[in-house]
Amino acid sequence: MEDPDNNWAGLVATGDAFVGSYTFDPTVPDSWPDNPKYGLYTSEASVFSLVVGNWHAAVSGSNCGIGIRNVEGHRSVFDITAIGFESMGMSVSELVVNLSSYDGSVFTSDALPTSPPPLELFRHRSLDFQAADRVRIRGVLESLVLAPEPSSLLLYLLAGGSAFRRAWRVRSRRF
Repeated sequence: MEDPDNNWAGLVATGDAFVGSYTFDPTVPDSWPDNPKYGLYTSEASVFSLVVGNWHAAVSGSNCGIGIRNVEGHRSVFDITAIGFESMGMSVSELVVNLSSYDGSVFTSDALPTSPPPLELFRHRSLDFQAADRVRIRGVLESLVLAPEPSSLLLYLLAGGSAFRRAWRVRSRRF
């Protein structure tokens, strides 16, 4: 956790586990149908919920979505993203669950998977979010579960206590 001004004190602390869910409409079309390497799937039915320590958020609609990148022989990426929202008085610019494989063998297309991709196929598994005042919280994804709910995918995200680290943030950084 990086919180130079200590704005999140009492809400989130280093070592806090996270748990969340993402529900979406599996019939939603790709927002970028002409791009065979990148799929973006958003709908008004999407809901991304997350609890970290004493902080919780729920984002819905077009502010959240699933991104699939498939560059065979190079990279496979599965992202769940929420952007530009406020929760519990805190402004969050980006919240991302990212699964990345660097050999491009996980997906055969940019189509939306109807079940969670096998976690062990991804070398990089993280939760990352950035908030106002240079705050950044990162975690390591340890499990991904499909819950039996008709027409939706519910992903539970769990991180171990050692998943977060504290450091002073000087500049913004992205994966």
